[in-house]
Amino acid sequence: MSDYSSEGPSPSTDTLHAGPSSDESPWTLEGVSFIDKLGLQYSLTPEQLFDLKALHHLGSSLPGNLTSADLMTRVFVLACHFGSERRLHLALQSTQASSHESEGVNSLRGLFNELSIRLDDSFHLTKEQKMSIRRTCQDQIIYLKPLKAAYKDLHVAKKIRTNPGEYRMDNIFGRGPARKAQFVTDTKRISSNVRNVYRQDLRDSVIGSKQISLKKFIADCVTKYLRAPMSNNAEQLYVIQAVLLHRFAFENKSLLGEDDSSDSEDLIMDSTDAPSKKRKRSSPGKGKGRIPNGTDFWSQVDTWFEKLKEKYASEDFSSSAWKGFIEESHQLDQQRYDAFAADGSGSSTMTFTTAAVPNTPPVASTSTLPPQPPAFSRPPTSFALFDGLIQSQTRFSGLSA
Repeated sequence: MSDYSSEGPSPSTDTLHAGPSSDESPWTLEGVSFIDKLGLQYSLTPEQLFDLKALHHLGSSLPGNLTSADLMTRVFVLACHFGSERRLHLALQSTQASSHESEGVNSLRGLFNELSIRLDDSFHLTKEQKMSIRRTCQDQIIYLKPLKAAYKDLHVAKKIRTNPGEYRMDNIFGRGPARKAQFVTDTKRISSNVRNVYRQDLRDSVIGSKQISLKKFIADCVTKYLRAPMSNNAEQLYVIQAVLLHRFAFENKSLLGEDDSSDSEDLIMDSTDAPSKKRKRSSPGKGKGRIPNGTDFWSQVDTWFEKLKEKYASEDFSSSAWKGFIEESHQLDQQRYDAFAADGSGSSTMTFTTAAVPNTPPVASTSTLPPQPPAFSRPPTSFALFDGLIQSQTRFSGLSA
């Protein structure tokens, strides 16, 4: 379109854009209007409009007497060609833009995935989450039913998994295995620590120079481990639990120095939760190192309850067989504390009889209590462990040493 015939004047840019003049001109209002409409219809560029006007100018000015219809037809054909080129160009631009956008999105997704992986690798539970684990474990160790569950298997992690939102742990479950593994690790450590602290509380209440009565032990534990008041049924069961744990602890003083082996599958504590201390054992001659599973204090407690349950063939503390054993244990504990309170030194000699306990050898203690009587009446304390159903006459808030 750039080579024009020498027989006619070549249109300049100014001439093409100027439109028809008052003098005789090949431009017509009809032609200019037609070209402008074609430009709008096909979304033509200024350069393409310039070429259409150049064609119209040439067809109007050169000899040959082209009719208006013939000239407009030629302009229309060229406009259609320009329109096809324009649509193809726009389609290519759109495809390229989509490709660049997709690459950008994929790159951004890859970056987020990389950040997520790195965050999982460095994930740690918050102090609030660890405190929730600790409180759940403390609740379970007090409310545990020893004839139906084990101290070494508190199922703390299982309880939290059932409703993670309640414990503010939604960011752990469903977010990959790394966070779950860290949660299980921390849960085991915290649970083991809670059991060890409870064992130490038991130890200090029955041996040494700071022994306390059963009533004070119960009151102290309820205050220390629970966040909310207990129901009447829960109180009654915990009184029995404390009586029996006191008896086992006194009869097995050699186990009171054995830390929890922390081998339970479902049951952990960061170094920030409690100061690091070296393990201490009350039994001389034992080497240092990890305690074999099943030989620690709480494993032996679980075994003891299993044997008693088999002996009495009942999982109900209110059965007649259990009533006698529990009241006997309660009276023995009362005698222990009365002797300690009278002597004050905790350096006497007494042996708990274990005739009612299967496969448990007698263990000599350091109490000055007299030999136990051959038969036991209801203990002369404010506790009536059995009165029809198991009852506790004393609320924990009013317990004292």
